[in-house]
Amino acid sequence: LDKVELEQFLASDVAKEEVLAEEAMYRNAGINAVPTFIINDKYMIQGAQPPAAFLEAFEQLGVKPENSEFQCTGDDC
Repeated sequence: LDKVELEQFLASDVAKEEVLAEEAMYRNAGINAVPTFIINDKYMIQGAQPPAAFLEAFEQLGVKPENSEFQCTGDDC
């Protein structure tokens, strides 16, 4: 889009219904925090979470970290 087309688009309600429908879909799915991470369409992590929350999600999905650098131990978890 050139500048004029972009300004016209932003001044209009062209995408309003699409945005509202997408917002409703995610709210109905239980998403109400930012950030929200959905892992393999099975595990949802909402809000700022420590690394341990992600490791737990991956473990519940049967995924094991291959690199020991990503292991979570101590107070950082």
